[in-house]
Amino acid sequence: METSGSTNDKRVLMSPEQLSHLVRQTLLITLEIGAPFLLTALIVGSIISFIQSAIQMHEMTLSFVPKMGAILLLFIFLFPWMLKILSKFIYNILIYQWETVTALYY
Repeated sequence: METSGSTNDKRVLMSPEQLSHLVRQTLLITLEIGAPFLLTALIVGSIISFIQSAIQMHEMTLSFVPKMGAILLLFIFLFPWMLKILSKFIYNILIYQWETVTALYY
């Protein structure tokens, strides 16, 4: 574990393992939270595109509005789940990681 140059400075740098774990966890949570929205937009967009091809009506707003509506409804239903995931992640960063870093220093 490295400390900064001054002996009075109490900063501790994270180890490469801790940093890579934190970055990996951040990317996985981003993917976990973003995937339902991306998949919903993909599925709704594909259905609307198929319907537009069947009736030969190609208007961009007819594709955009249903996707936004579906994403809004999904956000309303998934908000408690997203809040729970993000709360756990923030708790992990603020409590667990901080205790790990300071335990190595003292």
